[in-house]
Amino acid sequence: MANPPFTHIIDDSDLQIQYSVGWRSGGRNDEFNTTTTLTSTANASFTLNFVGTSISVFGTVDGHNNSTYEIDGGGPWSFSKDTKGQRIPRILFYESPTLPLQTHKLVGTNINKKIILDYLAITSPPTPENIFSSSATPDVPSAVTGSFTGPCEAHSCVPKDNTTSATNRNFIIVGCTLAAVAFVGLLWVIWYIWRGGREAQGSDAMGGVRPYDVDWSSADTPGKRSR
Repeated sequence: MANPPFTHIIDDSDLQIQYSVGWRSGGRNDEFNTTTTLTSTANASFTLNFVGTSISVFGTVDGHNNSTYEIDGGGPWSFSKDTKGQRIPRILFYESPTLPLQTHKLVGTNINKKIILDYLAITSPPTPENIFSSSATPDVPSAVTGSFTGPCEAHSCVPKDNTTSATNRNFIIVGCTLAAVAFVGLLWVIWYIWRGGREAQGSDAMGGVRPYDVDWSSADTPGKRSR
């Protein structure tokens, strides 16, 4: 059985994406990583160099989107959608044809409306590295962008939530807290033993005499004089 292609998510905030002048940050809870990058500036563009066999661009349409996309200087391919004033997230803006496995250059341009970029999905053939990663830790996103396994289905390449990552962070916090408490307890035990040893040494230096170690047989009794 052949392994499925590996799909990697590039968030709009990833430093690999180069933006022209006129873009600003946004984002809501129903968007990937709760971030977007948007512009209403005509001819504002973004550029991404990537290695893969296909790429898809996803974003939010809030009213009207009118944009174009070019791969390696070819195209442009146009996207236009009017949501009649509604705001709809995670819409497919562009999906490239199958490309040779090499470095490619994607350029997206806003024509005259508003473009809200959410994330890009890059597909590449399975390799020993990503096959192992996808089968062993399918829900764990990468350090900066996030990833998931399996091919992108048309118009529904939606990354998985980061619930597993958040749960792991909670376990780490609890583990560190318990370790700190145990360490403080160990220090107290060491101090207590050391203190007991010091008291024992002090007692030996006094000849082992303690306030309650008195021989009363040789002492005068009340009302009687020693001879």
